[in-house]
Amino acid sequence: MTTSLAAALSALELGHLEPRAEDISGMCPPSTEALEQTTTAIWSDLFATLQNTSLERDIEEMGWGLVNLFHRAAAKKHATIDRLTDEIRLLLAEQDGSE
Repeated sequence: MTTSLAAALSALELGHLEPRAEDISGMCPPSTEALEQTTTAIWSDLFATLQNTSLERDIEEMGWGLVNLFHRAAAKKHATIDRLTDEIRLLLAEQDGSE
C-alpha cells in the first residue's frame, strides 16, 4: 500500500501536538524592512571602509563571500528539513499497524 507522506501523517492524527514555546522561540525570521536596512548598511559600510585601501581590489570577492554566508545558512536549513523528512518517511515505512 503506497500513500503520500501527507496522507500518512494525516492518518496519524497528530493535530493535538504543539511545539513547546522554548522549541520555537527565535524561529521567526526578521522583518523584511529590518533585513533590507541591515543588508544595505552592511554593503555600504563594507564598500566605504575598504575604498582607497589596499583591500579595495578585493571588495567584490568579499561581497560575494558575504552573499555566500546567507546561501550556506539556507542550505543548512534545507538539509535539516530534508533529513527530518527522510526520518519521518522511514518511521512511517516501519509502522506495522499493530499499535
